[in-house]
This record gives sequence, structure tokens and C-alpha cells, in this order.
Amino acid sequence: MRRWTPLNDRQLAVLRRVAAGDTLSTTTDGTARQSARALRDRGLLRLTKANKRWTAAITDEGRFYLEHGHHPDRPTSPDTAPTQTRKPPRITTTSTNHHSPREPAAATARRRAAAATELLRRLADRTVVRLECPDQHTLAEWRRTIDYAKRHRLLPSGTRLNTTRIQDGNLIVQILHGIHPSSIRRNPPSLVPVPTPQQLRDVHPAIDELRRDTHRLIMPKDLRHRCLLILHALTQAALRHGYTVRPCPVPQPQYREYYDRQRGHHQGYRRRDGAVTITADGLDIPITIMEASPQVDDPVRQEQLILEIPAYGRHGYQYRWADRTRTTVEAALPAVLHEIALRAQDARQQRLWAEQEEIERRHAWEAAIQHARDRATHAHFAEILRGQAADWRTAQQLRTYCDALHGKLGLMDSHDPQVMSTVRWLNWAHAYIRTLDPLTGLPSMPEPPTLDADMLQPYLDGWSADGPR
Repeated sequence: MRRWTPLNDRQLAVLRRVAAGDTLSTTTDGTARQSARALRDRGLLRLTKANKRWTAAITDEGRFYLEHGHHPDRPTSPDTAPTQTRKPPRITTTSTNHHSPREPAAATARRRAAAATELLRRLADRTVVRLECPDQHTLAEWRRTIDYAKRHRLLPSGTRLNTTRIQDGNLIVQILHGIHPSSIRRNPPSLVPVPTPQQLRDVHPAIDELRRDTHRLIMPKDLRHRCLLILHALTQAALRHGYTVRPCPVPQPQYREYYDRQRGHHQGYRRRDGAVTITADGLDIPITIMEASPQVDDPVRQEQLILEIPAYGRHGYQYRWADRTRTTVEAALPAVLHEIALRAQDARQQRLWAEQEEIERRHAWEAAIQHARDRATHAHFAEILRGQAADWRTAQQLRTYCDALHGKLGLMDSHDPQVMSTVRWLNWAHAYIRTLDPLTGLPSMPEPPTLDADMLQPYLDGWSADGPR
């Protein structure tokens, strides 16, 4: 569907609602939100989200559509298009650029090469760059620029670009070192074998605790010994990689009530699996091993084991290795360590991105706070100015009144007690007018007010005065 395709009735109704001032921030109509997203993709609306509230605003293109009845990007206006009954012949061209009017392929390549070079220059200075994308056209141009840099290998050796689109529609571009994890999985390197010992000697305290726990790894003795050997081998390899290992206790909600003759009724657990926790670069990864099919009659399947780590929230991450016809869990231990390293690398990159996003958000909040201070100070000064103008007008009225009273006293006897009392009142009035009139002297610039959070909140436009939340 093209951007200039005519809107349906529901989309047109939503566009008119927003043009009339409805921001859709309080609507519970899911179809209206869906139509608003479609209008945003066509550049007719602008959607923002702050404090878990959506806000819609109409763009210049949206106003154009309401006024003329079609999108401004439509190639030919219905008013000026010639009447034709046949589809015009298709014009073939070697250029793949779809801008209107079309530019030669060489010009497109030069333009994108210049944009890619400038982007890499910015990345060399900051490592992380935020690209403003006010509309879909700008977003598409930035994506083509990034793709050009990748395809033509403009990046320094051993680096790659990571692109993430955030909630406000803009792009966060990072330059990272190393190969992308998905590429590593498609072309795995040669892995260092992990030897499995035949005896449990010099075991890690986490393995020793698991070995002494008779309520875990409840299975035949030979299978239990094999599980401990596999975890022991994996633990020693993890320690050689610089990782840390600790026990993985059974969570309290998994405890059940049991009874035996020695202890009577008590809370405990009885589990067929065993686990340890490996921490790699701050990422905790529980390693669990268990029987694959503990309740089958097939003797071959009864001997099979499964080793698992938690499923990851991204596509392509392996989390289960099992005994099969042509492989065993012991043979998969190098792949397990490799998966742990990849997850740790990805988690580290996610933390860096989250820290950068937090920095960007704090900068935006600080700018909003400064803007709110300026607006609050401006409002304070304006209130003082309006007060001075009101006092000046009152002083002018009082002077007029006093002049009229003074003219009336000129016709009376100055020794009359009532006249003398009026004169004293008139003198006090003149003194009060001098204190009231701001133009008695030259007004000075007021001192900026001391602003607290409650005074700033009305000027923050959705931000919190307590922090960038």
C-alpha cells in the first residue's frame, strides 16, 4: 500500500478527530489506535508516548489531506491528471531509486556514500548516535544509508553496526566490536573440547553441595554419578574462562510437605534434576541437568540425559542439549560454554545500550527542567509586571480623586475643623500614592524566584519534576 492510497472511512474519522484537538490519550478504542498507527506510517499523524500515555498530533501532510482530499505525495493530482482509459505503458529504467523525481543511480550512490561517511565520522566521535526520524521517509533514508555502509564495507575492520528503533520512532546506532552472535551461530568457530573426568576429585563447593543433597538428582546411581561428572566438567571449564560458579538452591515455592519416621511432617523437596549457577559478566545462567524420559520402559531412553539453560528472549539462542543417537551431552559441553559466552556478550551490549538510553533520557529531562524553569521565571516576572501596571493605574485614579478634593477645599475656610481634618487625610493620601506608584522611582529587575518541584510541574509537559521517569 502506497502512502497516497485513499484513506478508508475509519481512518478519515480518526484524522478528523485529531485535527479537531482530540489527542487520543484517553481513548480505549483499539481500532482508533490501530488507525492512528496507520496514519502515522503515512506521515499524516505524529504519535508520541510519555508516562505510558499516547498523544496524537496532526502533521502538515494531514492538514493537506483534509483540505484537498488526497495525500501531498500523490504523483498526479486528480484535478490535473488527463483522462485515460488505458493503463500507461511501464517505463523501464536501470535505477533502483524510487524518489520522485528520479535521480540517476550514480547520483544516488554518491549521495548515500556521503551520508554513510558522515554517519561513520559521527560514530567515531561518540560510538552511539541518535538519528532523528520525524517521518517514514527519513527513517527509510537512514536505513538505506546504514545498509550502504554495510554492503560497501565502509566500517573499520572487526566492527559492525547495531541499529535499534526506540519508542519515539528515532534510531539508535552503535558501532560494536566483534561478529554478530547470529553470524557466529550460522558459522560456529572451532570450539575447544571440554574433557569429562571419570572421578569426582577436587570438586567445586557447588558440586559438592549438590552431591551431598540426597533430595536432588533422584535417579539411578550410575545416572546420578554421570550428571555430577558433567556438571563438574562444565564448572571447571567455566572457571578457566573467568566465570564464577555458585549453588542453585530450590526455590521456596517448590517446597512440599513430606512425612518420614525420623522427622515427621516437614517442608522439603524431592527433585529429579540438579543445577548450578554460572555467572558470566554479571549474567546469572542456571545450568540444569535431568533425565530425558524417567518413566519410559525403553532401556536406551532411560539412560538419556538433558542439559538445559533458561530460554532466551531472542531468536536463535539454543538452550537445550540432549543425548541422541549420534551425540551425547558430554560432547555438547563446548557448545554450552560458547552459548554462555554469546549470551554474556549480548547482555553486555544491552546494558551499554540501556545506559546510553538512560543518559539520553536524563539529558532530555534536564533540558525539560531548564525549559520549565525559564517558563516559570517568565511567568513570575510577568505577574510582577502586571501587578506594577495595576498599581500604577490605581495611583493615577487616586491622584485624580485627590486633585478633585484639593480643588474643592480651595473654596472653603481653611480654619474650619472639618477642612483641617480633610487636609490631613489628603496629605496621607499623597504619601500613600507615592508608595503605591511604581514610577515614583525607577523599577529594577526582580530577583529570580526560588522554584520547587510543585511550581515546576505545570511547565514540564508530561515529565516528572522528581526525575527522568
